[in-house]
Amino acid sequence: FSNEVLFLSDTRAFVTNAPQLNLLEFNPTDMTITQEISLEALARDDFDLELRGEFVRASDSTMFIYVAYTNDRQTFVNDFTLAVVDLDSGEVSVTIDDQCPTSAGFGGFFDSAGDLYLIADSFGTFTRFLDTSDVKANCVVRVQSGERVLDSTYRFRPSTVMDDLEMWGLYQADAAGQQTFVSAIDLGRLGESETPFEFIFAPIHPGWLVDLQEQSAQTVSNLPPDGVGFAGLRADGNLYVTRTEGTVEVEEIENTNSNVYAIEPSNGDSSLQFSIPGTPYLQPF
Repeated sequence: FSNEVLFLSDTRAFVTNAPQLNLLEFNPTDMTITQEISLEALARDDFDLELRGEFVRASDSTMFIYVAYTNDRQTFVNDFTLAVVDLDSGEVSVTIDDQCPTSAGFGGFFDSAGDLYLIADSFGTFTRFLDTSDVKANCVVRVQSGERVLDSTYRFRPSTVMDDLEMWGLYQADAAGQQTFVSAIDLGRLGESETPFEFIFAPIHPGWLVDLQEQSAQTVSNLPPDGVGFAGLRADGNLYVTRTEGTVEVEEIENTNSNVYAIEPSNGDSSLQFSIPGTPYLQPF
């Protein structure tokens, strides 16, 4: 399994390799390996780790990596953990926010000011489902432009403006990066499902727009409750999102269909564009 390839320039591309604890750099113009950066600094004796998402900032050759410490997804270190890699020197550091839960990395982005917004989502509800002894409300945290540590002045808990619902996913909805799309999770309904997979893919989660600057939120109109969605596609001033619905049993997804909606970030309205069997992955072309 290979994580997503991220490009710093025409001649510098990177891919993380969690099992071997390294970061591979290669030259995509001639497909030669040019550097391996050790990620051994992230290793723990008591937990395995998953690298759940990466972001590259070209201005200072920095990579930010979501890190989740887990043992077979049965136990977790329930702190938000972010690895920071200097892609020129190979230096690796770790920044932790123990007020926020661990992250499954579904979302996050650089806004128009160059600030990086990240999601701490209880590993997509896993820690809330499996361990009630270390419960933390989901968070949005920030790394400001030019910085390499979490912004101590910004820790936003969307549940405070979402009727106590938790967020799943953090996806940029407008060009500035102020409006974001999330699925709203009602933790009071956890008991209706036997596994986290059944719960998050059940067609019960409404869509919301969350304003990261004003720290406010509104429901998306005309968008029915659905299974949680993944990253959408921003085009023509709208955010196009996929909402899956179907039958989910443990890790097997059956009879899945998807509806693609266009959401207008300025007013929170949405309209159905098309439906399709399976789950399309929306990409620009």
